[in-house]
Amino acid sequence: MGCDIHGWVEIKRYPESNFWWRAMNVGVFATRNYGLFDTLFGVRGNSGGLFPDRGLPADCDESIQEEYNDGEADWHSATHVYGNELMEINPKTVAEENESENWKTMFIFINLLCIKYGAKNVRMIVWFDN
Repeated sequence: MGCDIHGWVEIKRYPESNFWWRAMNVGVFATRNYGLFDTLFGVRGNSGGLFPDRGLPADCDESIQEEYNDGEADWHSATHVYGNELMEINPKTVAEENESENWKTMFIFINLLCIKYGAKNVRMIVWFDN
């Protein structure tokens, strides 16, 4: 059975507030790629991942929490990573190394959000199924 990724990219449109907004459904771009799942999140591999098992952020958009809760029995390895953390590893290069155009496109979009809103005001929240 395969493993797929689910989740959202969120932005804080107003840095002085504590409210996060959904900006992009990760599943639209983040196709099944076990190399990236392992490298980034420690899922389907032995690397341990760069950003494993952090769980959902307590302050994520309520609709994300509801979506996660609706399928929680089938989900595993929920985690999140902030834009500034992603930019430190150059995720576009990581995607290129894993031969993934879809992921590369997603990371370009995340980079643009980081430029507009600030890298600490962008985060990717993901979880997986089997």
